Amino acid sequence: MSWLVGLITTYIVIYFGMCTYLRNKDGIIVYVHLLSDAQLNLGPFHDTLTPITTRSLSHADIRIYLVRLPAEGYNLRNPVFMETNDILRLLQPFGLQLKMGQVETIQVYLRLLIKWNQNINLTAIRSEADCITRHFGESLYLSTKEKLSGRMVDVRSGAGFPGLALKIACPDLSGTLLEPSSKKRAFLKEIVRQCNFCDVRISPLRGEDFFVGDERQNVDIVTVRGLRHHEEIAAMSKNLLVSSGRLCLWLTRARAGDLARKVQGYRWKSPLALPLTRERVILVGERESQD
Repeated sequence: MSWLVGLITTYIVIYFGMCTYLRNKDGIIVYVHLLSDAQLNLGPFHDTLTPITTRSLSHADIRIYLVRLPAEGYNLRNPVFMETNDILRLLQPFGLQLKMGQVETIQVYLRLLIKWNQNINLTAIRSEADCITRHFGESLYLSTKEKLSGRMVDVRSGAGFPGLALKIACPDLSGTLLEPSSKKRAFLKEIVRQCNFCDVRISPLRGEDFFVGDERQNVDIVTVRGLRHHEEIAAMSKNLLVSSGRLCLWLTRARAGDLARKVQGYRWKSPLALPLTRERVILVGERESQD
């Protein structure tokens, strides 16, 4: 049987560490999973798994599966389950004009986000489609309404949204990502490396420590998403921003209205309504000159 030949071939190849999959013309691949305690996750194709056999070695079990995939196949060492057309379709409401290289960068970023999120808490959103719209779409939407250049500081960057994601649309933007968690900083560094982002600094400082340092009136853009205490952040950001520098906050519509009334020292613009939601907006304030 053709699948048996493929199975034996793949077993031999994997034993010598050369690859992790073999595809035939029918789009059937054979996958060998080496780590007995690792979780096998093939995204939308998980239900197509058919276990064939398990072989024990001294250090681990080898589990062999047949998986039904589209005829073009997938590299299971470096899987990307979200096709470029699907990404473009999901991002269409956000009005982004992305080149193919930028979409491929999103694919790489998404793959790493899903992989790392299995071990550290980067995001509560598990669906790939929701990650595209909620994380990438809502972050990148700012680039369609504001011209972004100069130096940016992203406060409590987490998984890199919005600050690192904005580098996809604005590669010349110089970014400093503030993230006190060492595990999340490791993730951010891996994203920078894999996505070939340039001019990105990842700092362990918290916002309140960074804002009183040596960066006074030296930053063009401060971005904040997923945090509370907006009044305190806005007050501290004034010390950091150049004149007419912008504070960009991802928050609820009700919170945006309240903040614009309470916080002085900014020229607050009308909130930018995010697509696909009635509640979430981006509030942009320009720092007023103190002259």
